[in-house]
Amino acid sequence: MKLADSIREYASGVGYLPTRFSTMRCDCGASEFFLFSDDTEGGAYSVCPKCGREESILDSRQYITTPEQNVCSCDYELLRIAVGVAYHKDSDDPRWVFVGGECPECGLAGVYVDWQER
Repeated sequence: MKLADSIREYASGVGYLPTRFSTMRCDCGASEFFLFSDDTEGGAYSVCPKCGREESILDSRQYITTPEQNVCSCDYELLRIAVGVAYHKDSDDPRWVFVGGECPECGLAGVYVDWQER
């Protein structure tokens, strides 16, 4: 998975390697989304272009004060989204969250937002 590799590479610079990854898929079957995030507060949510469903990523939507839409550098607005989570040692409590996106148009993949879990 190209996106998971991009998240791992980015996370190695932060110092907390994710051990679990999940790829977003909407109940309607969509696998590409509009991604919104807040780099300052740390948080992200997606919006399905097919059914309009909004989904908070790890319940972080509540912390977002100024959402910004994440768009690929090729200006394509939809992204395949994966979330990587690094956990506290010997625990199931998240320590760091990494939200990556892969552009279905040009194939560019990378981390759009990350945050230390509260």
